[in-house]
Amino acid sequence: MVRYAKICPRCGRQNDEFADACEKDGEFLGMVPATPVSDEAAACEPQAEQESTGPSAPLRAIGQPTRVLYLDVAESGECHQVRDGWVVGQAHPTSTADVQLAGPTGINYVHRRHCRFECREDGWYVTAIGQDGYTNPTFVNHSRLAPEEPAPLRNGDRLSLSGVSINVRIIEL
Repeated sequence: MVRYAKICPRCGRQNDEFADACEKDGEFLGMVPATPVSDEAAACEPQAEQESTGPSAPLRAIGQPTRVLYLDVAESGECHQVRDGWVVGQAHPTSTADVQLAGPTGINYVHRRHCRFECREDGWYVTAIGQDGYTNPTFVNHSRLAPEEPAPLRNGDRLSLSGVSINVRIIEL
């Protein structure tokens, strides 16, 4: 089932689609568009450290921050939370990408499995997935990535998948 939510640009929390302010940090959400989110995405929402316990909680060293990656698609207003190892690609009935981009202009040039994201000790990385050594262009801050070579990501970076502009947000919890 799909529902709509406003994603806080400061903390990444999913708020009710009619909210004027973020429930977590009070950030004004009046100009933030409501975007479709699945119930699965809602379960991925960042939670306070004390709530992250139990057998399915991510493993991390005590005192180590958790880095959460969000991709904000400029043209469509979509916001996607990305997990370690997830692949981003074009929405298509045959796509197996974990995050499927559907609406932005130029989406026809994005591969169905375009790039992979990885969280390492020193931060997030993106890798353009090569198809027989070829991929449609993937850029980080106007620098083209070679297929299958990971590139580091920083908060505020601009990612471009075949011309589809994506803003990178990395939040440490």
